[in-house]
Amino acid sequence: MCKAGASTAGAALAVVLTCLCVFVMGGVVFGISSFYPVLYGQGLYEGECADLEACPAERPCCAKQRSSVVFLSSACLFAADGVMVLYGELNDRAGAAACAFPRTL
Repeated sequence: MCKAGASTAGAALAVVLTCLCVFVMGGVVFGISSFYPVLYGQGLYEGECADLEACPAERPCCAKQRSSVVFLSSACLFAADGVMVLYGELNDRAGAAACAFPRTL
């Protein structure tokens, strides 16, 4: 809800920015699978596989490498979500004005 006397343009801007934030975060969640070939191409966790000669360029060499990459991405996404929970709690307790600086980062 908008405060009494708040401008309609300010409320509309808040809605647009919120929609943009949700859209951009959706790219992180749903677009992560397109990042896997880049990670495999860079050789992330190649040491987990026994036969490096048979490694395709943009696919996992073995199940252990695939599991390690999935674990890494899951841990990163979990950490990002955990930070947002803490930030939401801080925002609720301190107020939006006190939390304006972290939003600029």
